[in-house]
Amino acid sequence: MPLGSVGGHLKVLLASGACMRRRSGREVLDWRTTLGDALVASDPTRRAHHSETGLATAPQAIRQPLGTRGDLNLCRGPEGG
Repeated sequence: MPLGSVGGHLKVLLASGACMRRRSGREVLDWRTTLGDALVASDPTRRAHHSETGLATAPQAIRQPLGTRGDLNLCRGPEGG
């Protein structure tokens, strides 16, 4: 996904309260809020995918990096990553 598309999606998530953002120098850190975790947990296909792949779900994965692209860091956890 192009970085601009990611930014557009994150803008909607930020406006809805599903994620939060913090700047640290040149890095921008985004992470899911409790609301975002609840929305992800409410999707049965997401739960099935996690159980098949063995990926941890929140709260076990607090502050687990989800990925990095350029100076966009996606982190899971309260108050940053």
